[in-house]
Amino acid sequence: MTNRWSERKALKEDARQHLDPKLRRSLRLFLVISALLLAVVIYETIHDHANVGYVALGLIAGIALGTVLSRMYKISWDHDAQRATYRIDIVGGIVLGLYVVFSLFRGNLVGFLAPGQSAAAMSMALLAGAMYGRVLGSGRTIVKVVSSAIWDRT
Repeated sequence: MTNRWSERKALKEDARQHLDPKLRRSLRLFLVISALLLAVVIYETIHDHANVGYVALGLIAGIALGTVLSRMYKISWDHDAQRATYRIDIVGGIVLGLYVVFSLFRGNLVGFLAPGQSAAAMSMALLAGAMYGRVLGSGRTIVKVVSSAIWDRT
C-alpha cells in the first residue's frame, strides 16, 4: 500500500512539474470558483431551508457533468517544451457550445426537478459540481499524459 501511495505521489509531482503555467492557473481558478460556489450552496441550503437531497443530487450530477466537460480541452504532451499543454479541438468546441447552452437554461431545467426553495441551491450545486468535475477530469488526464510521456523517455 505504501509503495502504491508513494508511486502515486511521485506521479502527481511529475504532473505538477511538467504542467503548462496557463493550464495550472486555469485549473486553480476552476478550483477556487467551485469552492466559492460550494460556500454559496451551503449558505443557500441553510438560509432557504432547501432539501439536502436535491442539493446533493445537483452536486453529484454536476461533478459527473464536469468530468465529461473536462473533455473540452485536449491535453497533450509538448515534446519541445517538455510539458503538458492544452487546446480546444473540434469536439471540445462542440462540448463548450453545449456547456454554454446548458448554463443558459440551467435554472429552467432545475426548476422542473426541484421545488422552489431547493431550486436555487440545487442550481448552484450543479454549477459548483461541474467546475469541480472539470478539475478532477482534467487532473486525471494530465497525470495520464505526463506519466506516459515520462515513461516513454525512460
